[in-house]
Amino acid sequence: LQKRRAQKNSAGPYMVPLVPVGAQAGYAKNFYDLAYIEKLDTYPILPGVDPHGATWRYFQVQGKSMEDTLKDDQFILTSQVIKDDWKNIENSYIYVVITDEGLVVKRLYKVKGKDYWAAVSDNPDEAAYPQFRVYVNKVQELWKFRRKVDWETPAPRKFEIKV
Repeated sequence: LQKRRAQKNSAGPYMVPLVPVGAQAGYAKNFYDLAYIEKLDTYPILPGVDPHGATWRYFQVQGKSMEDTLKDDQFILTSQVIKDDWKNIENSYIYVVITDEGLVVKRLYKVKGKDYWAAVSDNPDEAAYPQFRVYVNKVQELWKFRRKVDWETPAPRKFEIKV
């Protein structure tokens, strides 16, 4: 808490822990351990994002289940959803879900009258990336997708120089 307060009051950039693919299994088991979190590399929060009033994490996306929206190995910035607000998740938003089994990045949908959310991939290959249930009582942490860090620029459209 003291470290977080000092960071908020400093003139330097607000630093956010990154959970890379290689650390995700450990993170799922140690997310509550501040010593573990402090060992993660930190990076400045993205420009234009107000860091105040939220807990932030960068996560690295693993796999192709969220393509074309998110690419394998891409980094995303997320804010933590506190447990009291889990009943208010927004359908169709992307979340990072932490359970004892690990970490997934999916679009979540509330299922009326059920104790689970439907987790849906953006990749249209439903045979390879089927929908599944995420039981709310198995969730340890929930993080809402806010921004992606993307270094790729799409190819320009075809055009003819006329000037």
